[in-house]
Amino acid sequence: KNHSATGMGSRLRRAALDARQHRSALRRLLASLAEPTSEQRLDQLRAALRDETQAASSLPLTLQAHPSEPTGSGTAARKRPFDSVDAEDPVTLMARFRLLLPEEESFTILAVAADPQGAQGVVAVLLSSGTLELWKADPFCWHLASSIKVPLPHSRPHGTLTFSRSGNHLWLVTFGEGPLHTRLFECMGGVLRLLGVLQGPSQALRGLPALLSPNGLALGMNELHVLRWTGEALEIVSSSQAAPRFRIWPLPPVGEEPSHWRLLMHHEGQGPLSILRLSNGLGETLASVQVATSSVVVPPQDLNPQCPSSFLLLIASTDWTLHSATVMDGHLEVKRLAMLSPAEEVEVWAVSEGSVAFESHGSFWLLDWQPRQLHALPPEWRPVAMRNGLLILERGSCELLFLEPD
Repeated sequence: KNHSATGMGSRLRRAALDARQHRSALRRLLASLAEPTSEQRLDQLRAALRDETQAASSLPLTLQAHPSEPTGSGTAARKRPFDSVDAEDPVTLMARFRLLLPEEESFTILAVAADPQGAQGVVAVLLSSGTLELWKADPFCWHLASSIKVPLPHSRPHGTLTFSRSGNHLWLVTFGEGPLHTRLFECMGGVLRLLGVLQGPSQALRGLPALLSPNGLALGMNELHVLRWTGEALEIVSSSQAAPRFRIWPLPPVGEEPSHWRLLMHHEGQGPLSILRLSNGLGETLASVQVATSSVVVPPQDLNPQCPSSFLLLIASTDWTLHSATVMDGHLEVKRLAMLSPAEEVEVWAVSEGSVAFESHGSFWLLDWQPRQLHALPPEWRPVAMRNGLLILERGSCELLFLEPD
């Protein structure tokens, strides 16, 4: 028995030492991701947006500064003030976990999602091999909690993953050649259980789905389809016409029925003007307005009890600005509240309650819009999912990096 206990203790010590070495390697990884041209990228953005930056010189704006050489200690680079702007030292994100697919395998990462509020502490990853994995955070790192096989189209498979706000349900939408499939899973204790499947229509998904309620999902295709989980099956509640170019954003529902679900559709125009249309789960238009914008973001938010018809949104044209929107007699009244940061040619990749990850001029950026801080992300790493306290980056469709506060 003593010999067995001694051997077990030795193995545990070796495992602890290996884990410590891996953790140190991960911390050095983020610093080593910087390229010598990172300062040039910042200079290019400053030059492209010089007028807007000068106008915003009074704002507490910061950027992620990457050193040209990795630091000897292997710690992540901290953010520094942008130009002469004073700012408090923001939270530093550290690389906590790296998920790398085997080189000998031919499959890739199709979709990634994190539970929005972190209640379940899980991240879902869909692989082109037809495996849906659920990774769960523990006191030390992340571990594979469960995995299941899901059917995928045989040719050009695509997929999206969407958690409910509580993290108790996960929506999976797969499409390619053939009909689209929507699956709803229950996610409890790190285990996935299939609740229902809906096949069709035979159209490609255009943009990310919008979660309208714990039981409702909007899919943007040639038409806008709203789905509902009845407790026994998935069904299509409504279908309505969609513009050639659009993006949909969910709003907090004012009730449980589809008539009380709300979503905002951003119709992109050919020129500088776009249309924002607010509708319910039955496809009925509640209000609309014409605005000058290239991108619109509706961050996840709770219902305003004082004014249920109002909500917050971010608009990007020549800069990121925060607005409030209120329904007034069939018209959507949009009021500017604050200028947040410069922005130009923006493509949004991921959104959380307090942050927006986007691409501009070929570089990736993270805007923390509540403290008004802008951070540069490592080159070649695309933001694919996030929630407060977690940012997930992807490289080459075969590698994920989980960043968490230090």
